[in-house]
Amino acid sequence: IYNNIGSVYNSLGEYTKALAHYQKAIDIQEKTLLSTHIDLSTSYSNIGITYNAMGDHEKALESHKKALEIRTKSLLSHHPDIALSYNNIGSVEIDMGHYTTALWYLEKALEVRDNCDAGYHVGFANVYDNIGRVYQSMDDKLKAQSNFQTALEIRKHSLGENHPDIANSYNNLGAIYNLMEEKQKAIEYCEKALVIQKQSLSENHPSLANTYNNIGLIYHSMKDNTKALTFCQQALALQLKSLPEGHPSIATTYNNIGLIHNSMKDYPTALSMYEKVLSIQQNAMPVKEQSLGITYYNIGSTYSLMENCAQAISFFERALTIQQKASEPNQKDLVNTYNIIGRMYNEMNDYEKAISFYERSITICEDHFANDEQLLATTYHNIALTYHATNDLLKALPFYQQTLSICMKNPSVTDLSLAHIYSSIGTIYDSKEDYEQAISYYQKSIELEENENPKNDLFLSTIYSNIAAAYKSLED
Repeated sequence: IYNNIGSVYNSLGEYTKALAHYQKAIDIQEKTLLSTHIDLSTSYSNIGITYNAMGDHEKALESHKKALEIRTKSLLSHHPDIALSYNNIGSVEIDMGHYTTALWYLEKALEVRDNCDAGYHVGFANVYDNIGRVYQSMDDKLKAQSNFQTALEIRKHSLGENHPDIANSYNNLGAIYNLMEEKQKAIEYCEKALVIQKQSLSENHPSLANTYNNIGLIYHSMKDNTKALTFCQQALALQLKSLPEGHPSIATTYNNIGLIHNSMKDYPTALSMYEKVLSIQQNAMPVKEQSLGITYYNIGSTYSLMENCAQAISFFERALTIQQKASEPNQKDLVNTYNIIGRMYNEMNDYEKAISFYERSITICEDHFANDEQLLATTYHNIALTYHATNDLLKALPFYQQTLSICMKNPSVTDLSLAHIYSSIGTIYDSKEDYEQAISYYQKSIELEENENPKNDLFLSTIYSNIAAAYKSLED
């Protein structure tokens, strides 16, 4: 009975009450049952799920491992409940940022599925969901989408069309389609989730807030900040009614609202939101370093937009320290942080430090993201500009040429101006007194700029002047 009452409170998002009832169930079971009785594993599993929802991942992991130990002693090796324990542990490992470890546990769960007749057991949908989450975190969108889709198919087969878990699948697919730039499809999936949740959940259920947040983030990515803010504020209002003060989900919503205000150039409000996020994260037990790192990065981004480079660097470097300490550092996050710190130092005319950070970024890009043309082009261009600013033209030239090579193969890969890159290369050849090459690049620059931006008189007049000077030097 205590377990059942705890599950009701858990479904309502009242985690402290849920935990109290699960603990009462365990107290009774430990007095009356063998230590390997299967009912104990259910209670430990419930406690683990609740601790994870509260953001206490260490205690969640401890409880799930107790459940797994009991199940492996009491059940056949291919029993679905063993798979569910592996899945629960994998889920916690994802939240802790341990993606390789998470994938190992989740693949163990699928091995159980392969050795039993429970292919459509609804619990396996959660396994595929979590594998999708791992691949999403690792930026493999296609594998993430495939696993989320498999989870949806299992749930439809087992639960019908209008179960709240179907809404979770729709939300996951909405989020991944947003990352895949399929915005309309993303909104459609999240709206399907919302319809199901409004029919099947209480009006203040935390899952509704998750969907409002997802829709808000999609509109934010579409630059419709008014709609984005409306949905995220709905999420916050609901969470403040239904969740305990300081819940990680409330911090997530404050963060989303901060992002939107940032895009609206309302930087003081954005900073105010991020400070609320920081307060919740710093008072959490235990402190979740990965989440803190994201918040430091967001605060740094706001200060960079306010052109307060020193403050921006301070927060970016705090974020970087956390990123570097992670057991499995996210290489793309490191690249982005190195790049933006480099840009801040560049704007402060501290070119030596800027180049140092750009070089670290390039090393990671070439090792891990050789196929990510946008990231490579941006990083090469950053360091080219900095070398150019220091008048080290021989070092700037190869980076400009690498940028140009990428952009010529796929002009849509970045928003970098090809005309400006041609012009920059032209000035370098000019300085080397290779006037024919300089003129060739200047002419390509003019041709592109007159086609794409014919009213840019200042830029065009500068290039024409450079060409005239180069021809004059040739004559001399």
